[in-house]
Amino acid sequence: MVAAFLDDHADMILTTGKYLNVLREYGLKLPFNPKKGPITMENMELGDSRFGEIIEDAYDFASRTLLDLFINECDLIGRLCT
Repeated sequence: MVAAFLDDHADMILTTGKYLNVLREYGLKLPFNPKKGPITMENMELGDSRFGEIIEDAYDFASRTLLDLFINECDLIGRLCT
């Protein structure tokens, strides 16, 4: 469940959280927000489009990092071929 003003991004937020949880369980130390530093709520309104951008950036980072982990460190391709 997410705040009403983030309803349009609910699936992406929840999926991002799942991906980040897998990465943390694996033991990776992740930066809070690799592209933009800490997120502040100053000067942001509920309908601000920057929320969507921040969520999409987080999703892109989490999915790219998880895929990299599977392919490179866990040898996903090699495991699928056996």
